[in-house]
Amino acid sequence: MQTATRKVSVWLALLTLFTSIFMTPITSAFAADMTNIKAGDWISSWQLNLLNGLHWTDNGIYKKVVDGQVAFCVEHGIDIENSGSGWTPTNYSAAEKDKLASIAYFAYQQNPTDANYGLAQIMIWEELNSELLTTNYPDYQAKKAAVLKKVTTFNTKPSFNDQNITLNVGDSVTLTDTNDTLASYIEQTANTANLNITKSGNKLTLTATANSK
Repeated sequence: MQTATRKVSVWLALLTLFTSIFMTPITSAFAADMTNIKAGDWISSWQLNLLNGLHWTDNGIYKKVVDGQVAFCVEHGIDIENSGSGWTPTNYSAAEKDKLASIAYFAYQQNPTDANYGLAQIMIWEELNSELLTTNYPDYQAKKAAVLKKVTTFNTKPSFNDQNITLNVGDSVTLTDTNDTLASYIEQTANTANLNITKSGNKLTLTATANSK
């Protein structure tokens, strides 16, 4: 009797997130064309901790489009010229870039409206240590919480990740993800054990066949 013993590590398609994150112009930077497009008239007051606690008011949020790509401001409180004289990329750790990219994706890129750009920009500034004091952006705290929940779910693996499963040919097992994240996974990208795999919500069913390894 054949037995299929495999380590269950479900690899599913994760969206590759790219966000254009730029600093203020410097002489040696590569050239870039940037335009400012007003996204909304939301007024927000801040304490800018990276500028020694400077109190700052944004009278509206402007969408940055750099070389045709939507970008987000990461140096809050520092004016950016429209001339596109040049830019230099910031240096962030992999974890920081992942967090910023995830916020940009779930707040804006899933549904790229001007209102969602404003949501993403405010959240990015908060993530980069600007302290939000007041804002009239509608339902900001609730929308922020919804985005952060999606970010957390995106970074949480199913509860059965790294579990070892032994199946005889013809046997099936159904694994339930108690972390409640599997349902949000979209596509299976690998099946090295050559099992029959079906997913329904947070349940994953594995069936060993004669061709399973």
